[in-house]
Amino acid sequence: MKYHKNFIFRLIIVLTFIVYGCSANKVKTATNIDMIPAPPDIVRRAFEDLFATTPVSEKTKTAKNEISSLWFEKSFNHSNDRFHAVFFKSQFINDKGEIAECHTCEVNISQATYKFTASGWILLSKDRNPFRHGAWGDVISNQIEIINISNEILTFGIPTSYFMMGILVEGINLLEFTNNSWRDIGHIHLLSENNDVEPIWGYKGKLSIIENTNNLYSKYSDILVTVTGTVKYANSVKVVPAKNVIYRFNGSKYLCKECQDEDV
Repeated sequence: MKYHKNFIFRLIIVLTFIVYGCSANKVKTATNIDMIPAPPDIVRRAFEDLFATTPVSEKTKTAKNEISSLWFEKSFNHSNDRFHAVFFKSQFINDKGEIAECHTCEVNISQATYKFTASGWILLSKDRNPFRHGAWGDVISNQIEIINISNEILTFGIPTSYFMMGILVEGINLLEFTNNSWRDIGHIHLLSENNDVEPIWGYKGKLSIIENTNNLYSKYSDILVTVTGTVKYANSVKVVPAKNVIYRFNGSKYLCKECQDEDV
């Protein structure tokens, strides 16, 4: 009987250590994935994967009428894996080698995305010029924010800014990471300011993720923009308090049915 009790006691101790060890390993794995850095040559590698040439300077000619350079790079976790995305901008140039600068002059955006595996970092996807972005021949910012629409949907929030008839308009474009690549799923309007022409008005919005209320495309949460300030709508003669709005996913893009045209 005494032997039986000792055996059970020892068995409990052994099982405790096994369970604790497995849990510790799981925590260690989950923590370490955030610490995995991209290799130092990842930008050069991505440039060569996309443009089939080695960058010779900060800006390298990649076609007769364009020069390309790094826009931003960002590491992120998704579905328990580690990824690193590198985005490049390609600016249009004229015969003199000058960058084309005009209000509607956008730049081409290319991307290469890598995944960390047991064999190291492997190229997962690459797309040359799938998007156009910016104005005046350049992009305004490389401060990209990761926005988790839900546990399953990860996006990059790309800042946008432009003037239209004296009104400053700002927001973000959403790029979704899906099927090992990226797609544009819409624009979220966050700011408008009219400081030049009477009547003066302006508002600023803050984005937050809320529950999908339509039960459609349930993976794609609704996006609430909470605003402070005033606005003058195109069909009104008065400046009125700006209203909060909700953007909903329609299967391909986030759209705002409540948004009204502003006075420009």
